[in-house]
Amino acid sequence: MGIDTHLFVLFVLLRQSLENGEISQLPRLFTDPMWNELMRFPLETSQVTTSADISDCFVCYGARDEYACSYNLQKDTILFVPTSYKSNPRTDLTAFKDSLLKALFDMRALLTD
Repeated sequence: MGIDTHLFVLFVLLRQSLENGEISQLPRLFTDPMWNELMRFPLETSQVTTSADISDCFVCYGARDEYACSYNLQKDTILFVPTSYKSNPRTDLTAFKDSLLKALFDMRALLTD
């Protein structure tokens, strides 16, 4: 689990304390506009454990200004399914796929040389 999970749980508990009158206000961290940006993740990832026998059945999703990338570990390969909304000017799926491919080649070079 990442730090985001712990911070979000703390936020929920503090919000409940505020609603119950146990505290008078939320700490500044949670009222700062940056809090919403901190909890926004421009890349959603998910491992899908679909069998290789079921082809073309991977689901990806994400917010309109984000990328999503499911991946599936198989015996001799990893399948990636990157997606984004074409309609959003903040995303460039071709550039994302090119960057992913470059990173994979870089990792292969580090591990095999």
